[in-house]
Amino acid sequence: SGNNIIKLTASGTPTYGNPAPYTYTFSYPVSGGGVATCSFDVPVGGDYITAEVNGSLMAFNFSPQAVLSATIGVSTLEISGHATDGAFPDLIINVTLGPGASFNSGSFSVNDISAQGGSMSCTHNLSNINFFKAQSIAGTMQSDPFTLITQVFGTPSRIQGTFRGTLYKDGQIGQQTMTIENGVYSLPLQ
Repeated sequence: SGNNIIKLTASGTPTYGNPAPYTYTFSYPVSGGGVATCSFDVPVGGDYITAEVNGSLMAFNFSPQAVLSATIGVSTLEISGHATDGAFPDLIINVTLGPGASFNSGSFSVNDISAQGGSMSCTHNLSNINFFKAQSIAGTMQSDPFTLITQVFGTPSRIQGTFRGTLYKDGQIGQQTMTIENGVYSLPLQ
């Protein structure tokens, strides 16, 4: 009887949802039968890149980074990380905007970025000769295009968001596919 304090915590690598904080729902039995739920936000700290690759959760949290560079009015964002402390496997996402465009929060797809004068790719290297890739190809519309959603905020700047889509063996549409789902990232912007 009376008020009881219950402390709910979560741990592990976030794998779903929008950028942090992530909302988790906790279910618990109530007296008299049935189940009640309580939703709570869990702030997530640290730098991470995670995704489901062909249905298996992978973290690319060794040396994760997000680097924004500009050369002659062309902005390029590279998000990358390794699954182990070795070279492979890794994940590299590149977005290059057209001349004069600046990088802000938004949604980018391999199907529409070339029409804006830019390019985009996502490469998952399994080894130095075995890779899967999605890339913008002018005039080609992919049925499950690789898409990156970004949110840039804070001082110093931080970028976080989601990604998903289909990658192709050797980057060739029509070859064996690899599905990337529920990708999330949060990194300082260098």
